[in-house]
Amino acid sequence: MRPCLLSQVWFTTYACRIISLTINKCMAYNCTTLATSSYGDHWRKLRRIFTLEVLSSNQLNMSTGIRKDEIKILLRKLYHISGYEFSKIDLRPLFSGLTFNITRMISGKGYYGEEVAGTEQAKQFGELIEEVFSYAGVSYAGEFLPIFQHRRSRRDSESGNSMIDHLLSLQESQPECYTDETIKGLALSIVTAGSHTSAITMEWAMSNLLNHPDVLKKVGAELDAFLGSRQLLDETDLPKLQYLENTIAETLRL
Repeated sequence: MRPCLLSQVWFTTYACRIISLTINKCMAYNCTTLATSSYGDHWRKLRRIFTLEVLSSNQLNMSTGIRKDEIKILLRKLYHISGYEFSKIDLRPLFSGLTFNITRMISGKGYYGEEVAGTEQAKQFGELIEEVFSYAGVSYAGEFLPIFQHRRSRRDSESGNSMIDHLLSLQESQPECYTDETIKGLALSIVTAGSHTSAITMEWAMSNLLNHPDVLKKVGAELDAFLGSRQLLDETDLPKLQYLENTIAETLRL
């Protein structure tokens, strides 16, 4: 290998190492988030918080209304795009907007889409995202959640039942466990693990259904028979739809 090429490889490797250290220090709070911390007492504490306080059935049920609202917004967009005619639709940005704004469950506010375009917070969010990705080297804007002085605006939050609200209330009685960095790290972990991945999974599922029209027809028939005159499913309806449940399970298996 020529000396100049060796120098280029060394410089690139060194630069990537510096960027990795910067991300781990600044965005992952010195590798203390669930995704970056080493296995041990701290990691087990974070996993316990996730299981009992963030992803418990009770907490998820409290945010059902947010998910229904965001799904209705998505359906309205699909209706305005397609109308009564068949048309080609790029689902990826729509699914990305859906999954990213479902992070309202975390902070009580949405930061993506036409509903917040032009606001000061949306502008701050865009600038922050550009700065973050200039270091992180990734291209998806939904992988970072800005939290603008959430403690000061808890009373003005769209939802007093957001994840951050809940964790801040626990912080009042257990400050040594629910530190600011722990709460911010949990929020970041939820967004990075749950927004882009969920959008891609839904896009992939729809692509597979379109490539298997017989399966798509059976899913539609089951939904039509179950819904009747209703327009939307509730989350509690899913266990009653065996074919749809099996389709979801097969998607996750694949």
